[in-house]
Amino acid sequence: MTNITKLIYIILMIALAGTVGCTDCDVPTVNQAEYRRISPIEAQAMMENYDVLILDVRTQEEFEGGFISNAVLLPYSEIRELAESVIVDRDRIVLVYCRAGRRSEIAARALVEMGFTRVYDFGGIEEWVGDVVRFEFSVNQRIHSDMPEFTFRVRGTNVPEDFETFDSVNSKMVSITITDENGDLVQEMTDLHTAIPANRVDREMRGFAFDDWNFDGYMDISLWQFPGGSMRNNPTYYWLWDSSVEQFVRNADLEEFSDFSSLNIISESRRIEGWTRFGAAGGASRVYEYRDGRFIMVESWERNLVQSPYDEDEWVLHTVISELVNGEVVIVQEYFEEL
Repeated sequence: MTNITKLIYIILMIALAGTVGCTDCDVPTVNQAEYRRISPIEAQAMMENYDVLILDVRTQEEFEGGFISNAVLLPYSEIRELAESVIVDRDRIVLVYCRAGRRSEIAARALVEMGFTRVYDFGGIEEWVGDVVRFEFSVNQRIHSDMPEFTFRVRGTNVPEDFETFDSVNSKMVSITITDENGDLVQEMTDLHTAIPANRVDREMRGFAFDDWNFDGYMDISLWQFPGGSMRNNPTYYWLWDSSVEQFVRNADLEEFSDFSSLNIISESRRIEGWTRFGAAGGASRVYEYRDGRFIMVESWERNLVQSPYDEDEWVLHTVISELVNGEVVIVQEYFEEL
């Protein structure tokens, strides 16, 4: 966050302090309920700092075309009929939006008339400055035979958003929400940074996958971040299930390895292999084992195109094979080959 952004944020929060009920502020009562219009930037600040309910008052068709993350659909024509079943607490902060701002004002004023005390109209999604969810999918998965089934809901948007065909866009993930069999929240992953080419992944899962990366019997999850380069690397997010905290925990080792290689599970030997390419003829294979909570390199094979040590006018392939011995990586074999 830049200094200018921080200053704007501080000013907005000071301006909102009198109406966005903190513990030390006067919370408007039913008798004080009134219509309030705020900017999308103010609404975004409230979403980030308070427990709010976001109401999308457009139609079902419009909602399916893209919505603000965590928004609940309640068409403005059904406000008076359904509002009380959707908004249980009349003093909860309710942020209302539509497409351009007309329907959000109608809905917000109706909520105020019904006695909801903290209703804020922030206009239309056309003016929204944050991400807009363009797709979502859910996967039911049991991560261990002794555990109940979890539901993994993945939400994302498309970059650019004015796409014409599926193959021409990137998928930018917005959040991964995990709930248990009762619908209770288990965990949520946000602040994701991805740019996944749609034509490079399965359209249903969009780079999201389940695997047991540390061979502990629990399924872990991963999410492809973006395509690598000539190294054949695949930068990826990894979360491993930690039974001690009953949460998925990001793994820095695997994420670092994926920054410069493509990772694969070798189930038979309970190891992870990473492959990296160096130019047209070179490459490296590194093998990792999971020991005491860390992934440790136990073997490596590396080949590079180099000048011959015997003839500087000749280029040869130089191969080095290393292994982990008594806690140290040592070279066990080294040789040169003619092209």
